[in-house]
Amino acid sequence: MQIRQGNARDANELSRLVLASATELLPLLFPPVNGLMVEDYLTFSLAKADGQYGYQNHWVVEDKGELIACVSAWHTDLPRTFHQASLSSLVDFYGPEQAASILVRNQRLQSCILPLQPEQWCVGHLAVTPSHQCRGIATRLLEFMQQQGLQHNKTHMCLDVVASNYRAINLYARLGYTPVELSTQSNDNAGQSLPSLIKFIRFERCLLEELA
Repeated sequence: MQIRQGNARDANELSRLVLASATELLPLLFPPVNGLMVEDYLTFSLAKADGQYGYQNHWVVEDKGELIACVSAWHTDLPRTFHQASLSSLVDFYGPEQAASILVRNQRLQSCILPLQPEQWCVGHLAVTPSHQCRGIATRLLEFMQQQGLQHNKTHMCLDVVASNYRAINLYARLGYTPVELSTQSNDNAGQSLPSLIKFIRFERCLLEELA
């Protein structure tokens, strides 16, 4: 079993894992268009290197040739090319008009998530296949990502969790992450493509504890 950075050959398996990390939210952000589903977009984007859904922004756990877990991360120092690649991926797959609509959905989502601070290393897309859950793999991945955060000179690692995801909340609390704030999407988006009320809890842990 090894943790490694993703590559283009992982796209099919990795797309299923990424979707499993947010099975309710991602289909809302990337709704069906002309028969194309969110899985199709994730596979397309994860075959590319750069961008939010690019393989370089994901780490995977491989066991006997099978991908069994994944995780991703964001921070405030991401280069302009990262954001350009994220946009290009949307436009290349959906076309300009549909890409613009999806960007609006993503902006609405961002409105209910706390903005990142320069000292924070934010982890997301954490998923473990059901057959390998309860084996400490998620814990191992988070420990690995803490080291990645330190290598990027970050002092805190954070995670944004949908408030109804009790299993994830219990895991992060058990691993020493502290809930710092509850964020809620404003009701002025009622009737739009996202639910009118989405709650996220941000969990945070000081990475300097790893050096103590």
